[in-house]
Parts: sequence; C-alpha cells; structure tokens
Amino acid sequence: MKRHQICAIAAALTAATVLGGCSVGSVELDDYLTSLPSVEESRAQRRDSLTPVVSDSALKNPGTLVVGIPLTQTVPFSASTEQGDVVGLSVETAHAIADELGIASISLVSVGDVESALKDQCDIVIGVEPDDVESSTVLGPYAQSAAGVFTRGDVSAPIDASQLTGASVGVQEGSVSAVTLDGYDLDVSRAHFTSLNEAFDALEDGAVKYVVCDAYAGAYLAAIYSDVSFAGTLDDPTVVGVSAANPELEDAVGAALETLRTSGLSAVARASWVGDLPDLSTDSRITGLVERVEEQEPADEAEGEGEEAEGEETEGEETQTPEDQEGDSQTSDGQEGEAQTPEGEEEPVQNDAM
Repeated sequence: MKRHQICAIAAALTAATVLGGCSVGSVELDDYLTSLPSVEESRAQRRDSLTPVVSDSALKNPGTLVVGIPLTQTVPFSASTEQGDVVGLSVETAHAIADELGIASISLVSVGDVESALKDQCDIVIGVEPDDVESSTVLGPYAQSAAGVFTRGDVSAPIDASQLTGASVGVQEGSVSAVTLDGYDLDVSRAHFTSLNEAFDALEDGAVKYVVCDAYAGAYLAAIYSDVSFAGTLDDPTVVGVSAANPELEDAVGAALETLRTSGLSAVARASWVGDLPDLSTDSRITGLVERVEEQEPADEAEGEGEEAEGEETEGEETQTPEDQEGDSQTSDGQEGEAQTPEGEEEPVQNDAM
C-alpha cells in the first residue's frame, strides 16, 4: 500500500474517533473510504466552475495546459506507477497551477531540452533550474535542489562539520551528491551503494552514521525509515521552478505560484512527498565546511621538467633533406597528408551523466 494511502486511512481513522466522541455512532471505515470521490473526480468537480485567466492563443492546444517534465526528474518530483500514472510533487504542482489558470485539461509530456520544448511542444516546463535555460525565466520556486545529509535520531539542522569527523558516510556511486562531498576537506569513511534505498538500509541498521544524497530524495525516503532526520545541506540550494512559453503565460503562472504559496496549498503538496523537510536556504548549509584545495606542482619544478624535455627532443633531432620531407608526407596507405587514427582506437566519449 502506498504511503499516501496509509496517511489517508490514518486521517480517516482519526476523524472516526473524534466523531464517535460526539455520539454520532460508529463509522464503517470501508463504507467511508469507498464513498470518497477519487482524485480525478474531485478535480473534475473543481474544474467545472473554473474560469480561464489566459487566452486560448497563449496555449499550444486551446483548453489544455501542456506541461513538460524533464527526463532527469525522479521521485519525489516525478515517477510512474505500475498502472502507468505519473505522480509526484511536480505533477501535483502542475495540476494546481492549471486550476489557478482556470484550465480544465492538462497534458504531461517528458522533455529533454527545456527551451526547445517551450518553443515547439509545451506551454510550461516544471522542474527547471536556472542552468537549464538561457532565454527563459525560472518562476517560483516550488522546491530546491541541494546535497542533503541525513542521520539517525533527532538532530537540529544544520549540524557542524566537526560532527562528521571520523564518521562513516553512505553515498550512491556516481551521483552528483558524491561529487559534491568530494569537494570538501572532510575526514570521513565513505561507503558506496548502488541505490539510495541500500544506503538508507545501512543507515537504519547502523552500518553508516550519515547518508549524503539529494535533499528531496532523502526526505522522501526518510519518511519510510524509522527515526531518520535531516541534518543540513553541503551546498547552497538551487531553485527548482517553472518556465513558461510566452509572456502571457509567464505572468499568469507567476501569479498562480504566488497564490499557491500564500494560501498554503504548495506547502501541503510538498509535505505529502517530503514530510517535514524545511524550505532549503543558505541557512540550511552545514556550518564549518572547508572546501578541498587541490595541491599544485611548484611552478619552478614544472618549468625545469619542461626545459629538460625540450632539451631531450632537440638532442634527438635529425636533419631531413627536402626529399625526405616529401616522402614523409605520404601515409602508410598512400593517401597524401591524411591523418590516421591508430587501428583499433576510438575517440574518448565524454559522459556527464551522474
């Protein structure tokens, strides 16, 4: 059973208990739950009374808000269920924005390049960070991105870096958070895991004292494991917001996000996915962190090695006649002047994916 369903049932049980104290009588829980409208039914009822605040000309498909979700987004922002439904904080925020815009229909699409998607495919893209775009504005934010630190027990975030000294720290292999951890001069013992679930299993079992991971992903898992707390971030958070395809939508979406914030609806949606994780800011960063400085080779020593190498090359040079040089311009297969790649070798491929 999903965590969100468990929370709903717990709330229903609480309501039944309170009402019972008022002599209403017992409540049959199965009947109560089956009488509740589904999420889609509730949205349909809500949207029957909506009045659009943007013109059809501002939308790719009149009457429908086409929302792009970056392929890089994962739980708790976006994920697919076994039934094929797309759920997550970004999805709930997208539906809430559509409601504020008075648009009854929403279409979710996965996108790679944000600006191309806004130009050709989407009305808005949700889950955008400032580095994802150059010519578009990032509205919001409705979330933040940072490398978070989690531990067992009740702690007051942010902790001091001295508390990490000598501790075992679990990280996911090849993750952005692992690279962020490498950027600090910390005396810790690192344990590498292939997934965050394995890292949090080790945290719960006491095999590691801390886990470093994306703050929102960690907060989502922390709600599943017992007695796991947020201890702070390693870096300053980056905003996660929304970009719109045109000025009319930009103004309307900006106003919608502000309404969701001031009404508390965005906080409710956020809490359903990341629990009591606070809004991340520079004040969330672990105190006392010292950035790692790479040791550089002394300049005079490097120059000396360069001069020595140059002298060796000069000593080994041979004078060639014009005839020799002409002969050297032919490659082994007789093609004049064409550069050859050694047989069996390929040009290295750069892979920035974490």
